Amino acid sequence: MQAFSTFKRRAGRLRSTILLMTDRHGGFWRLLRYSLVRIRELGPASAYRAMIAGLGWNILSSQSVAHHIALGQPLSRRIGINVHVFYIDLWDEIEAYLRNVPFPYTLLISVIHEGDQQYLLGRTKELTSASRVVVKKVENRGRDIAPFLVSFREEILGLDYICHIHTKKSLFTGRDQKEWRRYLFDALLGSQERVHSILCHLEQDGQLGILYPETFHAIPYWGHGWLSNKAIGAALAQRLSISVDTQRYVDYPAGSMFWARTSALSSLFSLDLKFEDFPDEAGQKDGTLQHAIERLFVLQAVASGYQYAVVLDGTEYRTSSSSSRGSDGYFRHWAPFGRAFDTKSRDARLISFDVFDTLLLRPFLTPEGARRYLEARVHRLFDLGNFCSVRREAEIEAVRLNGGSDATLEDIYKLLGGLIKDDQLAAKLCALELQSEEDMLRERPVVAAALRRAIGAGTRVIGVSDMYLPGRAIEKILSGLGVAPLARLYVSSETHWRKDQGTAWKEIARVEGVAPANWLHVGDNEHSDIQLPQEFGLPHPVPVLRPSALLDLVPSLRGLDSTQGALSWLEDLCIGLVANRFALLADTKPEKLSGGCLLDDPVDLGYTVYGPVVFAFLAWMSSRVIEDGIRNLLFLSREGHLLTKAFELFAEYVPELGSVRREYFLASRLGCQIAGIERPADLEKLFGGRFKGDFETLVRARLGEALGGVVLRELSQAVKKARVELPAVKREVCATVSKVYERIQAHARDARGTYLEYWSSFHLQGASAVVDVGFNGTIQKLLMELTNERLHGYYFATTERASEHSSKGVFAKGYYGDALNERDTENVMLRYNLLLESVLTAPSGQFQGFARASGDALSPVYRTDGISQREFHVLDQCHSGILAYIKDVLKVVGADALRGSVKPQFMSEGLRRVATGEWSIGSLRQFLYVEDDYTGMGEINVADYYSLS
Repeated sequence: MQAFSTFKRRAGRLRSTILLMTDRHGGFWRLLRYSLVRIRELGPASAYRAMIAGLGWNILSSQSVAHHIALGQPLSRRIGINVHVFYIDLWDEIEAYLRNVPFPYTLLISVIHEGDQQYLLGRTKELTSASRVVVKKVENRGRDIAPFLVSFREEILGLDYICHIHTKKSLFTGRDQKEWRRYLFDALLGSQERVHSILCHLEQDGQLGILYPETFHAIPYWGHGWLSNKAIGAALAQRLSISVDTQRYVDYPAGSMFWARTSALSSLFSLDLKFEDFPDEAGQKDGTLQHAIERLFVLQAVASGYQYAVVLDGTEYRTSSSSSRGSDGYFRHWAPFGRAFDTKSRDARLISFDVFDTLLLRPFLTPEGARRYLEARVHRLFDLGNFCSVRREAEIEAVRLNGGSDATLEDIYKLLGGLIKDDQLAAKLCALELQSEEDMLRERPVVAAALRRAIGAGTRVIGVSDMYLPGRAIEKILSGLGVAPLARLYVSSETHWRKDQGTAWKEIARVEGVAPANWLHVGDNEHSDIQLPQEFGLPHPVPVLRPSALLDLVPSLRGLDSTQGALSWLEDLCIGLVANRFALLADTKPEKLSGGCLLDDPVDLGYTVYGPVVFAFLAWMSSRVIEDGIRNLLFLSREGHLLTKAFELFAEYVPELGSVRREYFLASRLGCQIAGIERPADLEKLFGGRFKGDFETLVRARLGEALGGVVLRELSQAVKKARVELPAVKREVCATVSKVYERIQAHARDARGTYLEYWSSFHLQGASAVVDVGFNGTIQKLLMELTNERLHGYYFATTERASEHSSKGVFAKGYYGDALNERDTENVMLRYNLLLESVLTAPSGQFQGFARASGDALSPVYRTDGISQREFHVLDQCHSGILAYIKDVLKVVGADALRGSVKPQFMSEGLRRVATGEWSIGSLRQFLYVEDDYTGMGEINVADYYSLS
C-alpha cells in the first residue's frame, strides 16, 4: 500500500498538466494502468518514470517541474540572456519577450552598428529585471554565433544558465520569417510561466545541458543533415574530441536559439575562436563555420556528459528527449511517394533518378556493412586479410591519379593488384565485388513504378549516380530487375561530374539542353540530391528516404541500429532488411510511421519484429548443433510448428545441417505428466505450482479433458464448484483426487504406452535435442524420465532451474539468456515471453495425448481449439513474414549466417518496443492469445496483459 500511495502521490503532482493532454495522448490511462499493474515489480520510482517515458515526456525526476521554485522567488543561479541584434527594428519585439523573465539576469547584447549600441544602452534601462547590461559592437561575421562564442566568452562562462536568441529574419528566403522567429521566442521566452518552467527544469535536473524548441514545421527534414557543413563540422568535432558521423541526421536547435547550462558548452568556448575564423557576411545559406557550430551545440552538451531536451509546440510546457527532426513534414508533403511524384512530374521535360538507395536498395543498412561482408568472404575464399583497408587505400590513390575525379572499379583494382602484388587475384576480387552487387541489389518498387510511368508518359528519364561502378554494370542490374531502360545514365566515375560537387547539375543541363526549371530530380541524399539541385535552380526534388535515414529521422524507429560498438556485418544486414521493410511502408503507407510505428499488418509484424528474433536464435542454435554433434532435433509443439519450417530454410543453405534430422514433436507438460503417473505420489507433481479457480477447472487443466472428465464424474457438484487456490490446499486436492486413483492409473498406463509407441516410431539414432521457447526445461526433463533417454535442449532463454539438467549429463542452453534468475525483469524474453508464445503457436490446441484410431493407429488428442486456433489464418500470415525475413537473410549470406555475429539484445529490440508500447500493433491485439489453464487464468489476451498499444 505504501508503494501504491507513493505512486499515486507522484502522479497527482502531474495531474494538472497531464489532464490537459489526455485527448491528444489517448494512451495516458492505458499507461497509468500498466504502471499500476507493474508497481510491485518495478517499484514506485521506476513505474513513475515508465509512465512519463511512455508519454514521450522528458520529466526526469519524481518532482514536478512547476513545484520546484515559486514564481517570483529569488533564484540563486546566475542567469544570462544573450541577444544578437542585427535588425534594430525588431528591438521592441525582443524587449516584450525579455519582460517575461521573472528573475534577475545579465543581459548581453551584440550589435553591428555603433548607433545601435548607444540606442540600446538607453532602451535597456527600462528592463527592471536586467541587473546588468552589456552592449558590444561586433564585426559582421559569424552572424549570431561569433558574438556568442567570441565577444561574450568570459561573461557567459561566468554564468550558470544562458539563453541565446537573435533578431532572425532569414531574408534570403524571400521574406521576413517572423512566424519562425516568434515560434522560437514563444518557446523560450513566451511568458513568465514558460521561463519559470524552463529554469525550474534546469534547476531540477542537473543532467540537463541544453534545451531548445522543436524544429519549426516549415523547416524541411533534410535540414537536420550536415549538408554543406560536413567538412567543417568534422574538423571542429575532431578538435572537440567529439565522435560525429556526418552521414547521419543530427538533433540541433534549428535557428540557433536555446537555453543552456554554460558548463555543457564550455568546450566550444575553449576553442578560442576569433572573428576572423568566420567568413565575411555574404548571405550564405549554408556551408559556413556558424552553420557547423549550430549543429554541434547538442553534440557538445552530450559529449560533456549532459542530456538535452526539446520544447514541444503548444501552450503547456512539455519536452521530449529528442526532436522529430521534421519527419512529420516529410510524411505530410512527400508521402506516399507515388502521389508526390505524380504531382511534381506533370510539367517536367526531364526527370532524373538517383540510383542507389533510390531506384535500387541493398539489403545491408550501410555500404560499409556490405563491404565488411565482402571482406569476410575474401578472407574465407582467398585468405586475404585487411581487404577493406587495402581497397580503401587503392581507391584513394586511384582518385588522386585521376586528378581528384572518381575512379572506376577497374582502376581501383588495378592499383589494388600492385598493393597485394597479385594482379590475377585482384581481377578475381573485382569480379567478386561486381557479382556481389548484382546478387544483392533489388529495385525499390514504388520508385521503379514511378520511373515506368514517366517513361510511359513520354518524358525523357535519365539516371545520375556518384558511383565507382561502371555504367554498363548498373544498366545490367537495372535490366535484370526489370527496371525500364533509362534514356541515359550519367555515372561520375565515367563523366567526372559529381552531384555532391555541383558539377553534374551544370554539365547535365548543358548536355541535355534543358532549363533547370523544367528538370525534376528524384533522390535520397539531403545534400547532393535535394539541397544542391535547388541551388542550381531546379524545383524542389522529390525526396525519397533511404532506409538508413528512416532509422535516424522517424522518432519511433530511432536507435534501432544502436549497439555497443560498431555493427557487425551480420547485424548490418539484419537491421538493413528491417529498415528496407519500413522504407516500403514509408513509400506506400506513410500513416503507419507518421504518428509512431503502427504494425497492424501481420506480415509486417512477423518480418520486422519476430523475424530477427527467430533468425538469431536459429543461427545460434544451428552453430551449436554442428559443434555439439547433435543428430536429431525435436521441435516441440506448438512453437515447433513454425521453428521446424524456419530450420528447413537454414538446412537449404547450410550443408552441414542437411544430415541433421528434424521433427515436429508432439509434447506438452500435461501430456508427459499424465503418461508419467506410476504411483499415487506422482499426483503431487500434477498439482504443483499456482492455481486459482474452481475444482472442476483445476482437474480439467491438470488432467486433460479426457481423464479430467473421468475423475469429475466421480465427484459431487459441490466439490466440482468449490473454490481452490494452490499451493495452499494442494494436500487436500491430492487427497480428493486420489480417491479415484485406480481410474487415473489405468488412463496413465494407456497414455504411457501410446506415448512410448509414438517415441519409438522415430527410431532416433545418435545425440538428440529438443527445441523450445523455454524456460525451465520441464518437458525435456519429463521426456527423459518417460523414455529413459538422454535429451539435450536448445531454448530462446533458460532459467536457473534448467541448468539442473547438467547433473544428468545433458545441457539446456539458452540464447537470449542462459540460467537466468526467474525474477530477472531486464531480460526481454523472460519478461515478455507470452508475446513470443502467442505468435509462435500452431493451428492445433495443446497436445494432451494419443487415442487409438481405426486400424490401431495413433491419433493425437488436442485441447479444444481456442482463439489462436480459430484465428490462426492471421497468425499464419505473421509466420509468413518471419519466414520471409529469414529467407531474405539467407539468400544474401547463406551459410555465412552461422559465421557472423549478432548481439541477442540487438535482435530482440523490436519485440521490446512492441512489448513496451513504443510500437503499436493496432487491430492485431485481438489475435494474440495464450492458454494458461494451468494456473486457472484460461485464455489470456497478451495485448491486455502487457497493455500493448
